[in-house]
Amino acid sequence: LPNHKVQACDKILYMNKKTNFQKGFRQKFEKVKTAKGRKLSSTRWLQRQLNDPFTKLAKEHNYRSRSAFKLLEIIEKYRPLRKAQNIIDLGCAPGGWLQVMRELRPQATILGVDLLEIEPIDKVNFIQGDFLEDDIKQQIIVQLGGNKADLIISDIAPATCGHRITDHIRLIAVLEDMLEFALEHLEQGGNMIAKIFLGPESDELLKKYKKHFSQVKLHKPESSRKDSQEQYLVALNRDN
Repeated sequence: LPNHKVQACDKILYMNKKTNFQKGFRQKFEKVKTAKGRKLSSTRWLQRQLNDPFTKLAKEHNYRSRSAFKLLEIIEKYRPLRKAQNIIDLGCAPGGWLQVMRELRPQATILGVDLLEIEPIDKVNFIQGDFLEDDIKQQIIVQLGGNKADLIISDIAPATCGHRITDHIRLIAVLEDMLEFALEHLEQGGNMIAKIFLGPESDELLKKYKKHFSQVKLHKPESSRKDSQEQYLVALNRDN
């Protein structure tokens, strides 16, 4: 195998050794020093970040976010990258998923889209803007040079308000829009991976995806925090 593929495979295998970061992960617990004016919730968040094994692994492997390991696990389980030459990452900031794509598909055309600006990644194109806006969608089409995507990935989550049902419905609306975009701009046989918050509208959304993909799965990666409502919708082999 080429060196870049060997390195990527090594990372996936390393990630899958749970003894490295879960039950067998032993480390000195780091406490966050109190700071004047810092809210208790902020202190708890900082403490969790300091002691999170995937945050440490991301730093070790030079990934911009711990979520890179979520994508690596999904790729290892479902193999959505076969023949993927045109890849779109929606909601790509800070760029961890783009880094994974660049490692695993070095010859592909890779395009990231986000409201937030990101630090450039070699041989990765970027559009700053809201995917839900028509002019940004048009820019995506132009960037692909008239080609359709083979893979659409998304870690988008609209700004959460803390009310689970409201956050769920907001994300469902984004996923419905994403499906409409895919029906026009995803190749036959193409795949999708997207974050979803489960709730009362999940079943109806899955039915819509199942009309157009031969396999639709829900997956909660090991690296997804247990208290998080997130899962990932994996839609494989667009067939109509």
